[in-house]
Amino acid sequence: MSDYLGPCHFCGRDVTTLNTPAYPICGWEGFRGEQGGANRIIARTRIPGFVAHVECAERHAHERSRGIVRGQLSFVDV
Repeated sequence: MSDYLGPCHFCGRDVTTLNTPAYPICGWEGFRGEQGGANRIIARTRIPGFVAHVECAERHAHERSRGIVRGQLSFVDV
């Protein structure tokens, strides 16, 4: 059985524990310099009231890095 976590912030469909949920967080980024790897997040806390599918969050981040905003279509989408 899966638990309902809420509507996806990006697509609006249900997010359940069977999906891989993603949550926005707040905290301080600790720079790692030459050590490599991901910078660490200090005092990491989830922002309440938001959940998304990992796939939707990744797609949104990818589109944002390309300068595509929500609702914008491209020739690829046609």
